[in-house]
Amino acid sequence: MRRIGALALVWLLLAGPAGGQNTTVTMPDVPELFVALSPESATAAGVRVQSQIVLRLRLASARRFERLEVSLPDDVPGAEVLRLHRPRTREVRSYASDGFVFEAGFAIFPQRSGVLEIPPIEAVGAVAGEGGDEVRFAERWPGARIEVAGIPADWGDRWWMVADRVEIRERWSTPPEAVRQEDVLRREVTVVAHGVPAERMAPPEFAPARRVRVTEAGGLSETAVGSEGLIGTLVRAWDVEIGDAAVVDLPPVRVEWWDAAADAPARGAAPALRIEPLPADREALAAALMREAAAERRAARRVALTLLGLALAPAALLGLVWLRASLPTREDRRLRAACRAATSPLEVLRAVEVWARARGGRPDPARHPAAGRALRRLETALFGPERLGGPAEPDAPGPVPDSAAVAAAMLAAARRERLAALGRRLAAATAAVLGPRVDLPGGRAGLRDG
Repeated sequence: MRRIGALALVWLLLAGPAGGQNTTVTMPDVPELFVALSPESATAAGVRVQSQIVLRLRLASARRFERLEVSLPDDVPGAEVLRLHRPRTREVRSYASDGFVFEAGFAIFPQRSGVLEIPPIEAVGAVAGEGGDEVRFAERWPGARIEVAGIPADWGDRWWMVADRVEIRERWSTPPEAVRQEDVLRREVTVVAHGVPAERMAPPEFAPARRVRVTEAGGLSETAVGSEGLIGTLVRAWDVEIGDAAVVDLPPVRVEWWDAAADAPARGAAPALRIEPLPADREALAAALMREAAAERRAARRVALTLLGLALAPAALLGLVWLRASLPTREDRRLRAACRAATSPLEVLRAVEVWARARGGRPDPARHPAAGRALRRLETALFGPERLGGPAEPDAPGPVPDSAAVAAAMLAAARRERLAALGRRLAAATAAVLGPRVDLPGGRAGLRDG
């Protein structure tokens, strides 16, 4: 009776997210293992090849698991095994008592006829006792033997799909009663198969139709996990060109499968349809074509502008970098302002020295002669020509330099140095991308001789 009560508690707790608040049974003090197979008739009546067998195991305990090892049936010989969810332990709260449940679920698909042997499942571990000591436990499910029948001989070469239940629904891009001649009507059929992964689902078949042109328009497939196991969804679409036919008979879209519950063939379909198209609306058709052409032109224009922008982006970036290197820096602006406000050659020289320290030194006179001449004129005005190796005329001081000209010479030299540094960086980047320049020996002479 204790096992029956605990089993009822486990299944009731799993029916709701928060546990079975309405049950009055208690969780077992010593963990107990329960394993259930679906369909329940699998061990007695057998199943068909590729049909789904759902195995769910629960290990229930009133106390938290201190240690736990469970041998899960991830590998069953002769079958494909898919996990329905990640094995987990969750805390359960009920009206009568609280506890913990370890649970796992698997979908098992036999791949060949014969006997399918599901291996035993063992749960070994320990829980904390009332006095703090560990209480060890070892639970075992003996496994199962299931007879697997093959594909019936009279099934022929049709697609083999075993499903618990199949649902078929369709959707039209335009209500059939509103279709006009020369319209293109899209028919979309969705097939939902319970107990079948999407990759094994039988594709819906659109039978040949007269007086219309039918072309496939793609589709999608996906597999979900539900309370009954795997649920496959397959969507297929077709474009139906109505043309100028007065009456159009569209055939059904059929799906055939093997009903696992009834162990018999089954068939479903999106029903056939008879359409009497309305006369074509020439003006609306022309307007639609014009809108489509305009949309294509806009799309082509956007693509062209995008490509042009991608092509011009490097040049624009290079231009911005060059412009930044050409413009005066903050120190350059300070030098220009200080030279304009200077009232003596000494103040101009001090401003030049401050500017030179900020940028890392004076311009090289050998590479910037104008800057060198401006500095020499400034020093001559301050110290006299005799101090600088000029003519000994102590009574004739040197000419007073134009402070604005000194600043202009310094800034021009600094600008050229920044642009030269930028050129060297660009050359290094180009060499890194394209590789270093290689001069072939005798190449120029060979070209000249040729």
